[in-house]
Amino acid sequence: MYFTLYSYAKDIAESKELFEKVISKFPPGEITESDGENYWKIEGVFVYGAKLNVCLSIQEIRAILENICDKWLNFGSPVQEFLASDTIEGGCTFFDNRIKMIIVYLDE
Repeated sequence: MYFTLYSYAKDIAESKELFEKVISKFPPGEITESDGENYWKIEGVFVYGAKLNVCLSIQEIRAILENICDKWLNFGSPVQEFLASDTIEGGCTFFDNRIKMIIVYLDE
């Protein structure tokens, strides 16, 4: 799966620290990180992502994601993508208020 975190942070180091805190909720596995960067659309928001090589069922992934945020949208049939954002209608609550959005793409 590919995991992307959009976070409110003062710099890329803080964004990476939060990313690692979120990723630690998943079981250990191989992580191929990408470089973090400023999110060009919103000042003060950084993007950090990584490919996670973990073997989990959809139910296990959902359980982990529910520990990160209380409201997720999913796309595809079968599900191929999860999204949580502070702009979701009705709002959502992340475990850390510095998180703006998370997108999880499942491998085919």
